[in-house]
Amino acid sequence: MSTSNDAGALLAVELWIMTIIVSIISGILAWKWIAPDSIGRAILFIFACGILSKTGHIIGVSLINLLGERK
Repeated sequence: MSTSNDAGALLAVELWIMTIIVSIISGILAWKWIAPDSIGRAILFIFACGILSKTGHIIGVSLINLLGERK
């Protein structure tokens, strides 16, 4: 395997781990923030979790990009 393939594989693993972590954290934060106890709040929880997840992914990808440029 060439160096570029190794770097690509490492980047894919970093993004995969970041996705799992961000999804779990955004779900926990949204659950504590919304505390769904009705169908309306459950729908609000789904939207809040999606917004937090998207924001976390943008921040995470930006950090991975910054760290990748320094290598």
